[in-house]
Amino acid sequence: NNGTLRLSGYSGTIQGWESSINGGLTWSSISNNTDSLIYNNLNNTTSYRAIVSSEGCATVLSTIVTITVLQGVQTGSIQGAGIIVCEGNNSGNLSLSGYIGSIIEWQSSTDDGITWTSISNTTDNQTYSNLTDTTWYRVIVSGLCGTDTTDVVEIKTSPNSIGGTISGVATVCSGSNQGTLRISGY
Repeated sequence: NNGTLRLSGYSGTIQGWESSINGGLTWSSISNNTDSLIYNNLNNTTSYRAIVSSEGCATVLSTIVTITVLQGVQTGSIQGAGIIVCEGNNSGNLSLSGYIGSIIEWQSSTDDGITWTSISNTTDNQTYSNLTDTTWYRVIVSGLCGTDTTDVVEIKTSPNSIGGTISGVATVCSGSNQGTLRISGY
């Protein structure tokens, strides 16, 4: 953010400017005796006033102007991801925390983030169940100062366990045998 404040309608000499970030409870001096004041990169709502005096007269204060600073979008982070679940037989919950702004939507991808599918969900929790493919998730957060996207998180799927089939079974003599058993299809 940036801008310029200009003092008009005054009579006398500008002695300086003052600023306050606590609603005028305390004021800090700004060394500037011109009728304009440049502000930039404010992090807090800030009030300003000018100090004016004429020779032989009392010092007076200008009206107060307040620059309201809105918080920028903060995407926060998604919890509940980074796990491996069984393919087709799973469920869980993802949650977004630490964000500032409004959740526009959740999105998911099954092709490593090449394409994204919108999920009509504007809450900070997203459930999943019966995923058959590794799935990536992200959230779009919007505020008065823009829109941003969270980091991408992954729920990895693992193939279902299959016991398989053992081959090589035979009938043998006691104490005098050998052979090899093989498992396949597991």
